[in-house]
Parts: sequence; C-alpha cells; structure tokens
Amino acid sequence: MESLDSFKDTDNCELRSSQEPLSKYQKGGFHPLCLGETLRDERYTVKHKLGWGGFSTVWLAWDNQEEKYVAVKILTADSPASIEAQHLKGLDQASNEGLDEVFIVELFDTFELEGPNGKHQCLIFEVLGPSLAVVLESYSLTSKEVLKATKQLLHAVSFIHENGYGHGDISIRNIAYTLPQVPTFNLMDHLDQPQVHDLVLKSGEGLPPGFPTQIVKAAEWKTQDIFDEADIRLLDFGDTFEQGHEPDHLAQPNSLRAPETILTDGFDFKVDLWDVGVTIYEIIFRDPPFMYLGDEEGFIASMLAFIGGEMPKEWDEVYREIHRKGGREWEVFENVPESKPGLERKFESLEDKSLKPLLAILQGLMKFNPEDRILASEALKKIFDIETVH
Repeated sequence: MESLDSFKDTDNCELRSSQEPLSKYQKGGFHPLCLGETLRDERYTVKHKLGWGGFSTVWLAWDNQEEKYVAVKILTADSPASIEAQHLKGLDQASNEGLDEVFIVELFDTFELEGPNGKHQCLIFEVLGPSLAVVLESYSLTSKEVLKATKQLLHAVSFIHENGYGHGDISIRNIAYTLPQVPTFNLMDHLDQPQVHDLVLKSGEGLPPGFPTQIVKAAEWKTQDIFDEADIRLLDFGDTFEQGHEPDHLAQPNSLRAPETILTDGFDFKVDLWDVGVTIYEIIFRDPPFMYLGDEEGFIASMLAFIGGEMPKEWDEVYREIHRKGGREWEVFENVPESKPGLERKFESLEDKSLKPLLAILQGLMKFNPEDRILASEALKKIFDIETVH
C-alpha cells in the first residue's frame, strides 16, 4: 500500500490528508471513482463527492433516466449484504404513500458494481440539503422551525417503531433538510465547485491496482441556511435492527450512548427514545446536554445530575464496579442533588416561552430506565397539543 509520501506534491496536496484514506482503496475496500464516470449502464453520471465513512463513499450523480440529481452510496467490497437497503425496503412497503411522507430518506434504486477491488453494493438515495449538524453550527432555529423539526423527527421514529424496527443511530448528523422541488432550483449553484487532486507517483510508475486517479474534495454548501418550506429526513439506517433481534452493540459516539448501553448487557428500540431526547435538546440549544470526557463514571454522573431522578436499583452493582475500575471509592460519588436538575434550569433560561413545553417531552424521553420512557407516538401527541395551544 502506497503512503502519502509516495505521491507527487501539487498545489492541492492537502486534499490527500483531508479526504478518505487512500489505504481503503484495496481489495475489499473502496471502489475507485472519478468525476464524469457513469454507473449502471450509463444511467448515473458522477458530478461531485458528497462524503465518505468507514464503509462507504457517497457521490452526487445525475440520473439520466429520471433527469434529477441522486446520491450514490457505494459500500466497500467486503461489506455484508446491506442491512440499510433491506430495512428501508421493509419500511417502504409498510408506508402507504412512500417514506417521504413519514420524513425518512427515500431509497430509489440498488445495484451491484464490479470493480478492481471487488463487488460493491450501490444504494441510490434522494439528494438532501445540509444536515442539522451543519445548520446548527451557524444558525439558531426559530421556535416554529424547532417545533416542525421535532414533530417530523417524532413522526419518523414513531413510524419506525410501530413497524417493528429500531433506528440505532439517531443524531443531528443523521438528519438533513430537503431541497426545493422546483424547476428553477439548480443544486450545483449551491455547492462549491469540485476540487480535484490528481494522484501521481513520484517514481513515475503507474498507480497500484484499485487506486483512483484522483481525489475529490467533499462538497460543501455555500450557505447553511434552511431552504424555504424544507422538511427533514431521517437517514443512515446502517445500524437499524428488527425489534427482538437487537445487535450486541451500537457503533455510536460515546456522548450519544444511552444509559442501558453502558450499565446493562442489552438494549431494545427504546434506545432511540433517549437519542431523540438528546437530538431535540441539541436542536433547541445547539449544544449536547452532556459530554463524554473519557471516563464512564463521570459521564453517568453528569447524566444523573442533568436529567434528575434515580438510577434503577438493579444497575447499582454495575455502577459501583465502574467506580472501582476508576480507582475511586463509591462514597466519593454520593453527590447531594441540586435543587433542580440541569435540564430544568436550562429550560428556565429560555427566552422563547413557546418552547418551554418541550421540557416535559424531553423529561419523558430521557428517563434512565428505558421502561419508563414515553413512546415516540406519545411524544408526538404532546407536540400536537403544544401546537394547538400556540
């Protein structure tokens, strides 16, 4: 495998270290792709790169048949059969009018692609606008936009749960806004121009088999504003599971882990309810409710202090063991609770009174004991009640 030092430097050499790792372009890894290439018998023409992850690259392409832009997700060749496609198809069959009606990303097509690094599964999705994570970096949602995003997220999660699934990775990273569906909207006008770095070996030899001839900088939005009348879409169903067939663990950032994934040896779909509560909090306040700073004992303590309430008694022994592993005595962590949990005090500081009723919804979703959490459908009904009042 070639190292970064093996390639000639150019004015755009920074792209090599800021984009997907070249080490993934090998047997079983990423498929090498360049702008202008076509896929699926020339149906899809690649126009830009949207991003990448540990097991896929995602590209913007023009669908020459339907005459619209689509997102092409190309999995690594060693990826197992796509659970994401399987579950999205199952949810689509359960919907009456399509997944867009329940605010879930639409899957248009799937196919296999034979390449130098193996056989890759390709998923064709609707193209979406900026993620909530990107929008919230520079923009505070209005109360109307907060309530709309919250209602649509709860609608999506309620639909997923009622049809026997758990999402498994709900966060502001996995929620994006839709794009205008009007003839005058030109998507490429809202993205930066593709920046390309040609890969050339210093030795002058040809590139190794399975390598791309260029690295493309992932697209960035020229504006992070929300387009008029935009809805949200819940996406990334790669960790989705059928209820009753939960995986052993979820590949989530530590700061998004629900208490039961730390303190017990199992979980179910109600892990989503905790994550929805965290996500709604971030939609309102643009910051996570708590941070993981490297130690589980401190993380759990911050959860308890912020949310309030008590930990289930049956979890006490595990919690004590976490303290012992941290080298501290249990008694040191017997904190005197504050008069009000941090969550309540945070809502008291809200200037927009129309959002204060969301406190009760977050308190219901973010119960330590998953059995005590309100369902997404119950939280959705509370949102409708809030809208009726206001």
